[in-house]
Amino acid sequence: MKQLERTRTGDFSFKGLQGFDLRGKTLGVIGTGSIGQCVIEIAKGFRMEVVAYEPKPKQELASKLGFRYAEMDELLSTADIVTLHVPANEKTHHLLSTEQFTLMKSGVILINTTRGSVVDIQALLHAITEGKVAAVGLDVLPEELVLRKASKLLCTVDRKQHELETLLADLVLLRLSNVIVTPHSAFNTREARERILNTTLDNITAFTQGVPQNVVVGNK
Repeated sequence: MKQLERTRTGDFSFKGLQGFDLRGKTLGVIGTGSIGQCVIEIAKGFRMEVVAYEPKPKQELASKLGFRYAEMDELLSTADIVTLHVPANEKTHHLLSTEQFTLMKSGVILINTTRGSVVDIQALLHAITEGKVAAVGLDVLPEELVLRKASKLLCTVDRKQHELETLLADLVLLRLSNVIVTPHSAFNTREARERILNTTLDNITAFTQGVPQNVVVGNK
């Protein structure tokens, strides 16, 4: 982003813009469902080392794609970049909090394109302030729906429905130079929307034929 802003103003200097190679870095993938698998394939294309966490490891998948599974603590302590690909539920609520950030490498990069509730946003803000987390990419925030109505926030927020501390942490993250926040748009490609529509039609057809598919199973 800084590079784009500078060049658009005629500034072609690269001071303060030094990056790093992905090759040889370790990517920690939390959740190896269909999206996690795609991320692993992309990472392997960059010749990254990949370590993944899954409650029920799929060893055949690991052998096929060339990565290994590890316990969460090991993943967090070895990954240079951590990316989240898990659903939002009771088990994943604040999956990354103070304890988990403490285990991470200093200078780690975090990417969350799942749901805001998976990360304890206040713990993340503290980790950024302390220098433990060097940069963050967030497509989701815990209180993003309220933030979309920021102009009315102070006079309409209901303490019983929303955590003010979390909202304030969201607002601070939005303004940090080493944090990129996007508007929950990771799904928003032409191809992805077409797949969603086709899947919806397939689900409706299967249901009417008495053979429902993609059935949602409640948490136990």
